[in-house]
Amino acid sequence: MYYETERDLVIAGAENAWVLGNKDKIVKGSEFELSLSYLRYDGHNIIDARTQNKFFIDEQGIKHITRFVGAWQYLECEYTDELFRDNNQWRVKNNEDKYQEKIEEIKSKRRQAYTTEADPLKNEYDYDLISSPANAETKKLQWLAKVKEIKARYPFPSQKIAIE
Repeated sequence: MYYETERDLVIAGAENAWVLGNKDKIVKGSEFELSLSYLRYDGHNIIDARTQNKFFIDEQGIKHITRFVGAWQYLECEYTDELFRDNNQWRVKNNEDKYQEKIEEIKSKRRQAYTTEADPLKNEYDYDLISSPANAETKKLQWLAKVKEIKARYPFPSQKIAIE
């Protein structure tokens, strides 16, 4: 059983299916060696999209093998390549993009840890500066130690490490 949606072939709920390229052989759905998510209909045949390197990219970054909407962007890439939207154009994500994503992920983790762990200590330090200056130095050292601990827990990688 199959149906066409958004001009791509989708196979769903099939208990038995024809082997691609061999209409004399039927296999049970659980015996497919090819994930159905890789199948595309090119207007004539059902093909494995991983064998293609020319795609039309829609607004959501989905790779199509046939252009059905004029605004879809043509892009030569591998099926497994991650895409990145840059200045309203899709391109293959490069190592610098991956590195920057890793940096942003670490910054986010640090912000969360600062908010829940270091900021309360900083607030105590600020309060003690006004109300009890003699105790402020101890609070300051606790706060700075916590910041150092967070930075050690979430270190920024070298670019080489981030892209591996």
